[in-house]
Amino acid sequence: MALENAAAQNEILSNNINNHQSQLLNEKLKRLIDLANLHDGDREQRDDVITSLPEGASSDTQSYGQQAPSNNSSLPNALLDRPWSNDALPEQTPPSLTTDESPLYVGGSASSSGAPESFDRQTPLPLAPKADASPEPGSPRPTTGGSNPSPTSDHDNRVDTTTPAKPPEPQPSTTTNGSNPPGRTPKPDPDRATISVSGAPGDLTVDETDLTTDATANFGAYFSATYGVNGKGIGGMSFKIGVVQPGTDSGLVDEGSGQHLLLFQNPDGSISGRTASGLEGFHITTDQVGNIELDQLRSIVHPDPTNTDESITLNNPNLITITGTAVSAGGDSASATIGIGQAFHFKDDAPSLQLTANGNPPVLGVDETFIGQTGGSSTQTFASVFSGNHQFGADGSGTFQSVYGLHLSKDGVFSGLIDSETGERILLHVNTQNGNITGILENTGREALQISTTQTGDITFTTERSVIHPDTTNTNEEIHLSPGLLALRRTDTITDKDGDSATSSAQIDLGSSLTIHDDAPSITQPATTGTIPDFVVTEQGGINGAASHNFSSNFTTGNSNAVDQNASLTTAFSFSLNHNGVDSGLQDHNGNHIFLFQSGNNVVGLVGNSNSPNPNGSNALQITLDPTTGQATFSSS
Repeated sequence: MALENAAAQNEILSNNINNHQSQLLNEKLKRLIDLANLHDGDREQRDDVITSLPEGASSDTQSYGQQAPSNNSSLPNALLDRPWSNDALPEQTPPSLTTDESPLYVGGSASSSGAPESFDRQTPLPLAPKADASPEPGSPRPTTGGSNPSPTSDHDNRVDTTTPAKPPEPQPSTTTNGSNPPGRTPKPDPDRATISVSGAPGDLTVDETDLTTDATANFGAYFSATYGVNGKGIGGMSFKIGVVQPGTDSGLVDEGSGQHLLLFQNPDGSISGRTASGLEGFHITTDQVGNIELDQLRSIVHPDPTNTDESITLNNPNLITITGTAVSAGGDSASATIGIGQAFHFKDDAPSLQLTANGNPPVLGVDETFIGQTGGSSTQTFASVFSGNHQFGADGSGTFQSVYGLHLSKDGVFSGLIDSETGERILLHVNTQNGNITGILENTGREALQISTTQTGDITFTTERSVIHPDTTNTNEEIHLSPGLLALRRTDTITDKDGDSATSSAQIDLGSSLTIHDDAPSITQPATTGTIPDFVVTEQGGINGAASHNFSSNFTTGNSNAVDQNASLTTAFSFSLNHNGVDSGLQDHNGNHIFLFQSGNNVVGLVGNSNSPNPNGSNALQITLDPTTGQATFSSS
């Protein structure tokens, strides 16, 4: 009986101890799970978890990297041979225990003080199985006496001893502080350096217009790094550039040689775009903080001739890369690479051109006197009126051309000139076949003048009919076309080697330059011919005797020449007296000299005072002349 009572008490004590042990193990398991999810950098919080394990659960130093012993010498052997029970017993302090929980990847070791000593993510923490681990999960536990406990106790519901845990999957290379709640994805290794890239690379643009100006941009800003608990190493993060493969075609073509630019990495780490013959078209460098510089050395072919500011880049972004490397103080490193080939842009260089006209054109005059003759046409060069400069630019020489042309404000515009014969207005028209300007009579359509130009800037002006000059007192009067009607325009076009072109135009007004001089009529000098007859007056007829003679036959008529139409020729006769009061050489019957005086077409002989002329003297003789017919009459009184 005494033995039965002792056995019963022993079973009660064993069940009570097992129940307390189960509670301690559950408490320890919960804290170990919390510890597994803590960030390694949160040492203080982790230490709190370890040191807060129930008393006795960490009284002996245990290695988390080794399996704990399966027995405990602090309990009687009889108790260790018994199964656990949930029957209540007075609370007692249990000895240090381990569980058979699946491995937790927390790494490191802890001492009896609870302070962590080392951490290794890759070392699992297996927990020791219970002392009686032979029964299969879910099967009834054997007993030595008393009632058999439930085959699915609370402890069995909380601890699964059948399936080992898998190692955590690798996490993205970003690091955050703090712990993950149980059941969530473990955080990345905070002991190691990480690096990540965010955003798209910017642009580096150079312009062939000025090959001395390089482009620089910072690409390091797209990289971010963490260094774990070890902190940043010396230098922290560094950068280098690379090419996908030496000799890869960049897709760019050198303008001067026509060869493709191939990518090569130089011994100093820089990158060159070179032709197969060694001509370097561009050069790329970087520094330790990710600044990249693009230096264009030679012009590059831009295929679109209509876009003088065209921008081109490499064939593929991955032809050139930049790699950022982060190094922690513990010596571990992480790298990230991005393709930046299409971050490099090369803008086209357009040729430049400037053309001006000085506004002081020469005079190109024709004279109506020579209409129909060689002198009826005149030529003058106007090229010197224009001035300009041009530059082919970095792409090199192509072609340059100047074109001259005559331009009317409006076809059929009134020139301001009037035909002298018909009185018709002269209208200006463009000859569509040759670009010449023709002056046409408004009603009859007859051609009056013509203006043409050559591609060297020479203008030829030809008149075919006379025009009205309003000033009758000026036989050489100049008349011009109305201003603002006709212009000489020069257009310059420049094209560089890769087909880009530029055009510039300038023009001058020809209204004041084209001049028509008036034609004056001309006549040859009349000549005398035949014999001048004598005027004979005899006194037999008395003092009033008279004689007459027609002198027209004694002159030849001059030849006339006049291009202005409706010209007329008239002949007139007149006396020409040396001077009034000239002594005639005659005397009256008193011996007084007779002096001659002219009044219009009459000449009179007046008796003087002895040898002196007297305008009031008596009339001794008279000569009259018909200016139209040349009939002269001599009479004495």
